[in-house]
Amino acid sequence: MEQNTDRMWWTIGAVLLGGILIAGFLLIANNNFTPKISEKMNALIKQAYPDVTHTAYSRSSDGTDGFYVGGGTNLLFNSNFSSGLDHWNVNPGTNKDCKGVVTTDSDGDTSIHITGTGVACGIYSAPAPFNQNQITTGSVLAKGTGRIMLVGLEGRPASNFGTVSTESYSKVGSTTQASSNTNHFSVYFSAVNGVVDVYIKFVKLEQGDKATPWSPAPSEAQPKYIGTYTDKNESASQDPSKYTWKLNPDYHV
Repeated sequence: MEQNTDRMWWTIGAVLLGGILIAGFLLIANNNFTPKISEKMNALIKQAYPDVTHTAYSRSSDGTDGFYVGGGTNLLFNSNFSSGLDHWNVNPGTNKDCKGVVTTDSDGDTSIHITGTGVACGIYSAPAPFNQNQITTGSVLAKGTGRIMLVGLEGRPASNFGTVSTESYSKVGSTTQASSNTNHFSVYFSAVNGVVDVYIKFVKLEQGDKATPWSPAPSEAQPKYIGTYTDKNESASQDPSKYTWKLNPDYHV
């Protein structure tokens, strides 16, 4: 009877000891492999969502004066109308009554107020020289009454995007197909209920099939400060406070 009792206690002790050893092994294994799994997961996340560094430019150290985000090269001169309608001409439209007037909008930005009736009411300009035998995208911020006809190179098949809102500015534009011809860049609207009454600002023509944030032509860009920040988003913030600003080493007074 005593032998059976001793055997039972030996069995219970062996089971408990085995359990402790297994638990210890699992704990050690978990501690060894968890960091490796975490490292692999982090690597996969970084590969799927790489860091994106965004760059912006400004005339002031806090980014609030003359702020713009770096994007594709703008092929248009005076694209923010800071020099009025220099480099631009007004197209009279099909009813010969279109007008374009330089004004300051409610945001404090210089804009062009386009009014008239009919079709092809707007402005046009000669872009900087470039190989036009490729895809280009034109874009502009617009609001008011009118339907986008073309924001791009004349005389080419175009695919328009965006809708003109009467309430607030929205980005509208056109992607124009490749051609060997040299064409003017046009911002044309057609009438809605017989009327064109549109404000436009920050025009851009760039190579490629995507509209990037507005920036001036390289020959007109004189940013005193450069701001950067990094995140996972492809689109850059329009908030200057998100950027860390430093003096542009290439800036000359």
